Amino acid sequence: MVHSSVPYAPLYGIRGANFDPRRMSWIGSINAATGICVSWTASGITTWRDLFEKEFIVGGTGAGSQMETMPAMINKLFGTRIKVVSGYKGGNDVYLAMERGEVHGRCGGLKSSIKSTRPDWFPQKKVSVPVQIALERDPEFADVPALVEFTKDEKTRLILQLVLSPMDMDRPILLPPGTPPDKVAALRKAFSAAMKDPGLMPKRRKPISSSRRSRARRSRQSCSAPMRCRPT
Repeated sequence: MVHSSVPYAPLYGIRGANFDPRRMSWIGSINAATGICVSWTASGITTWRDLFEKEFIVGGTGAGSQMETMPAMINKLFGTRIKVVSGYKGGNDVYLAMERGEVHGRCGGLKSSIKSTRPDWFPQKKVSVPVQIALERDPEFADVPALVEFTKDEKTRLILQLVLSPMDMDRPILLPPGTPPDKVAALRKAFSAAMKDPGLMPKRRKPISSSRRSRARRSRQSCSAPMRCRPT
């Protein structure tokens, strides 16, 4: 099991990433993540339009963090007014800052982290989701637009496809090049059965949609150094 960003390490020129992800035997992914911008509802910032009309102050943990890179990307591509206040030690500290009114919200977090640490936030509508940082809408937030819906050209769509595609294969499991095909097939079959076993997987876990599985597969096949990501 590796981090979902590992397949893209050669593409980004990460030192030591001397491998071709297309040569790995991919068994499957345990989950698919949904990235969101989340705001404290009392801040008055609750919709995508608000991100243009008001300054949206979010917490960050430092250079390289998704809480910093995602707001920067959204501002650059769409012209929103997201301002990052950096220096927080972690995501939980940003949530505390939201509760104290220090910042309006957080961009780049996952809904799962809020559900596990602040289970009352969504049910009690303490927070709002102005936009999903995703390539398609999560059914749980069916009324909230996905970022890709606002793209107006192919270049922007491809940038989002590259940056957000790791979310389609959260916690991927793989085998090294040269693994015998029969072993790969057996493990894929066992993995698929395990993911469908209600005794092994929590009831709240939702299956990865076929579109996300297909998109992750195409992304792995089309991206590797020194190549560029090709349109999928």
